[in-house]
Amino acid sequence: MTLPRKSGDYQLKLIINDSVYDTWDFTVNREVPAIAASAAVPPSVYAKGNFSTSIEGLETTDAFNQYDDYLLQAFNDAVQKEYANVSHDDFAQVPPGRVIVQFDLSENGQFSSPKIIENTLNETLGQFFLRALQNGSPYKAWPAAARAAIGTGSRSVKVTFYYD
Repeated sequence: MTLPRKSGDYQLKLIINDSVYDTWDFTVNREVPAIAASAAVPPSVYAKGNFSTSIEGLETTDAFNQYDDYLLQAFNDAVQKEYANVSHDDFAQVPPGRVIVQFDLSENGQFSSPKIIENTLNETLGQFFLRALQNGSPYKAWPAAARAAIGTGSRSVKVTFYYD
């Protein structure tokens, strides 16, 4: 068996107007046959560009069921609106993942104290989802029975944004 050719030291040159503008030295070392290497490493899996959301109210009762359904739709709408205004290059060749944001939501729908508590994507996408939440605020007020049910005018919420 012979090893693949083209191992060695190389130099890449950037030529502008017939003059060398810059150079980069690099080495190619192929000690494993290309066929064996490609069989051993599974192909990269990238997200297909789908967004989804889940929500967890840390203080919740049945009084929030319909309101949380509204919030899920509002968060999804905010993500789509934000996506329409950003560079889609940020979403290219990104493996599937999620961003979890925790924040406080007041009874009148005001969003405050957001923090990313988990991010398996990258910093750019984490900030994208955080911006979408902030730009979607204020959300509609809670139902009348909700404040009485939890005994306070503020609720801690965790929302998970999935990108797959």
